[in-house]
Amino acid sequence: MSGSNKRKAGAGEGDASDSGSDVDMISVDFVFNAPAEIDYQALKRLFVQLFYTHAPKLDAGLIADYIINTSKDRGVGTVIKVQDDEDNDPFAVVSAGRIAADSPESISQITKLFLECVPKTAPLHDLLSKACSCTAEGATLILHERMINMPAAVASPLYRLLNEELDQLYAKGEPKPSHYLLFSRVFAAAALSSDEEMEDEAATAGKAGKRRRKAGAKATGTASMAKASSLPDGDDMGMFHPEDAIISKHASHTCTFRFPPPRDAADSFETPLFGRLVAVPREKWPAAVKEMEEAFAGGA
Repeated sequence: MSGSNKRKAGAGEGDASDSGSDVDMISVDFVFNAPAEIDYQALKRLFVQLFYTHAPKLDAGLIADYIINTSKDRGVGTVIKVQDDEDNDPFAVVSAGRIAADSPESISQITKLFLECVPKTAPLHDLLSKACSCTAEGATLILHERMINMPAAVASPLYRLLNEELDQLYAKGEPKPSHYLLFSRVFAAAALSSDEEMEDEAATAGKAGKRRRKAGAKATGTASMAKASSLPDGDDMGMFHPEDAIISKHASHTCTFRFPPPRDAADSFETPLFGRLVAVPREKWPAAVKEMEEAFAGGA
């Protein structure tokens, strides 16, 4: 199933840009392709975005190579591009890799990072450790990321295609994992409210007030993308991708940990970001994808 034109699915989602009081809507058709060599640099950037301040601990090029080679060799993985502009960068990607004793270095480096970040007393740490020592069942890491302004409606077809590809591998005898693991970024929603209050108080405080207003506007934009997206465990975290709430509902294990702040965090008043790793039992994963399809059927 490899190739540059693996499959196509139009998604007539609009992208809005402000022009004074007017909002211009641009209709865009997306195409779902197999990852290819031309996507290498863009894939690297997507995973540097995903792993944020932990990214220097990883070789994003290894991850990009793995995704491209997995598409060629095993027919697994999809990227989303704009139709009729497929030589340009992808806006989203999904792929998968087994966490097991014989995992390739690209997957092993990510697993090592997770084992460092997840407390040793957490059940998820035990699940990861056991998967790393397995030669059969193990677990599967779903590698996924997309640009923040991509519509949530693209998530369910990406995951549905991945399910179909993995099912073909299982039918050929590849071991079925006990769990699917997914990693995403979340942010402290309460911190956004605090920042906005600070902006009001500093409105007449000269340059410091201006700097906070600028940072607050950036943070407020992030919040609008994740509105009504508090995670179901009640910890008041906001999300960059709404489908993460659905995935978390079906998870058996969850761990949230703080990203190290960037070096310029104090100057930019950046909202604290967190990494969230969830494990979804394989038998519950199809129900999560179905719920996504229903939730975003209207192109949300």
